[in-house]
Amino acid sequence: MSDQPRTDSEPRLFGRGGGAPLGTPNDTESVRGQQHLRVVIGSPVTIFRGPEPDICAGHQMIRLANGDIVVPMDRWEGGKVVESWAMISADGGKTWRRARSPWTGGLLGQLRDGTILMMAGTAEGPPQEPGVFSYRAVRGQDTWESLEPTTVIARVAAVQGTGDDLQPFYGMFFWNRIVEMPNGDLLVTAYGYFEGDNEPIDVTWEPYREQAYGTPGFNKTRAVLLRSVDQGRSWDYVTTVSYDPSSGEEGPCEPSLTRTHSGDLVCIMRTGRVNALRVSRSSDGGVTWTPLELIRGTIGVAPFLITMQDGTLACVYGMKDDYWRFEHRRELRVMFSFDGGGTWPLNEIIYAGEAGSYPSICEVAPGRLIAAFNPSSLLARQGQKERLFVCIAPIRLKQAPVYKWP
Repeated sequence: MSDQPRTDSEPRLFGRGGGAPLGTPNDTESVRGQQHLRVVIGSPVTIFRGPEPDICAGHQMIRLANGDIVVPMDRWEGGKVVESWAMISADGGKTWRRARSPWTGGLLGQLRDGTILMMAGTAEGPPQEPGVFSYRAVRGQDTWESLEPTTVIARVAAVQGTGDDLQPFYGMFFWNRIVEMPNGDLLVTAYGYFEGDNEPIDVTWEPYREQAYGTPGFNKTRAVLLRSVDQGRSWDYVTTVSYDPSSGEEGPCEPSLTRTHSGDLVCIMRTGRVNALRVSRSSDGGVTWTPLELIRGTIGVAPFLITMQDGTLACVYGMKDDYWRFEHRRELRVMFSFDGGGTWPLNEIIYAGEAGSYPSICEVAPGRLIAAFNPSSLLARQGQKERLFVCIAPIRLKQAPVYKWP
C-alpha cells in the first residue's frame, strides 16, 4: 500500500478537502507537544470485488495478536445471511486472502490471552427469564480459523425495541469493540431500550417517515455499559452511559468505547443521521459518566474509536447522504485527539462518493493505520447493478514542516 496521493479511479472518488461539509475543520495540521502533525491519506486498495449487491462489510476490522488483519464479510439474501467469509492479511495489508469465517457480529475483540470473541448484535429471542438474554457468538484462540459457535448470556433489564429495519429486536444491541481492563474484566457498550424509553425518533429520512412514525417501539435509544468477569461468556449491566432524548434525532446509539493511556474510558456515540457525534468520559472505570458533549465539526454515524500505541485517539465515522439531499454522496472520515478525547483538532476525508457509512480502523504499525470501508453499497441499495467493492486506505500522522517568519 502506498500513502502517496490517490491516483486510482476505482472506486469513484469525489475528491477530498474541498468536499468537506460546512463546519468541518479544513486545516489538517495540529500541534502535539512540540510536533506539528498532518494527516496523510493514501490511495485506497480494493481487497474484494463482486457482483452481489447485498454484502455487509467494513464495519468490523481487527488486528490479531499474531499480526493478521481480518475484515469479516456477509452476503445477504431475503433478509438472511447466506454466506460468510473474511478477508485476511498477514503482511500489514499488502496482500489479502479469502478465508472461512462465521457471520459478522455486532461486537468483536481479542483478549490478552489470545481469546477471540465475536457476538451477534441482538439477542436470539425474548428473554429466557426476566432480564436474561441469550446471544449467538463464536469463540476461538489466536487465529481466526479457530472460531467455533457458542452462546453468551447478557443480564440487563432491556425491553423489546424496533430497529432500523423497522423489525422488533430483543435485548440490548451489542456494538463495536471489547475493552479489557488491567484486572482482566471486560467492558462493552450497547444500546437499546429500558422500560419507559418512549420518546419517538425524529425521522428525517424521507423513505422512513410515513412508515416509521406508525411503528411501535421506534424510539430514541440509550447507550449502556456491560461488564464480564468470565472472559465474555456472560455480561452484566453496569450503568447507563447516556440517555438523553434531547440529543439528536435518535438519542445515543452506536457507541464506541476505548480506554486511554491515563486509564479513562471514552465513548463516542451517534445521535442521528444528520447530527453531531457526541462524547462521554469516565474516570472511575465506567461507574459514572460525564454528560454528553458535542464534538464540533462532526456530522456522522457509526464511530469506530481506538487508542493508538502512542496514546493518540483515532476515530473513523461515516456521513449519510441526507446531508447532500441524497445526491449519491457519502463521506467516510477520520479524526484524531491528543488529549484523551477532549478536543479533535485533526479531521480528514478518507473517501467521498457513493458508499456505505460504516467504516472501521486498526493500527498496523506504530503511527500507521488502515481503514476498511464499502464504497459502492449505496448504489446497490438504489437498484443499480454496479459491482461491489471493499477497500482499505492507509492513514498516518506525519510531522509537518514548521515555517518560521524572519
